[in-house]
Amino acid sequence: HRYYSHKSFEFRSRIVKYIFTLISVLSARGTPRAWALVHRTHHATADTEDDPHLPDKFSIFRFTKAFNTKMKLFLIRDMMTKEQEVIHNYYILVLICWCILLGSISFNLLYFSWVLPVFLNQISQNAWNYFSHLDVGYRNFNTKDNSRNLFILWPFILGEAWHNNHHHYAVTAKAGFYWWEIDITYYLLVFMSWFGIVKDLRPLPKEI
Repeated sequence: HRYYSHKSFEFRSRIVKYIFTLISVLSARGTPRAWALVHRTHHATADTEDDPHLPDKFSIFRFTKAFNTKMKLFLIRDMMTKEQEVIHNYYILVLICWCILLGSISFNLLYFSWVLPVFLNQISQNAWNYFSHLDVGYRNFNTKDNSRNLFILWPFILGEAWHNNHHHYAVTAKAGFYWWEIDITYYLLVFMSWFGIVKDLRPLPKEI
């Protein structure tokens, strides 16, 4: 999310980038290109009829709303590369091969190491998209949408619960703007930067 959708940091090594990309692919949330398209469209059209994350009564249990024909590929022009084309075209095949590999070792391994975590991840991610645009939580910034910060969700989504902050300034690597807004994802990025795994973490503007 913070890398492909918002470019809030960089990987120092292409090999490490590919490893994390593979992990993201195996999470079954879609290809990086598709996810970036949906999420960038969400930021551009938040809380309008064109918003792919628009809350509805089934959203918590859906992977994402269907693509709208009004979504424009110019939002992901930076990802129209041969590398991303290969990932996009072979995404389903990678998932199938991964399931076959795990299942051939043990059904329990397949279920507990992939099926159940993927299902719970889908629920948590869609809960974040659903509840963070309802009239609950609090707002630090008067954004054009109805984004909210939700303290109760942060343990489950590792800092992404500070959604109003994120909509106010999406390109920073840090979603928790104040000391009480715990952002575990940012702490992990800082930790990885100490070991030279990532670099160029985009900071908050000085006025915040």
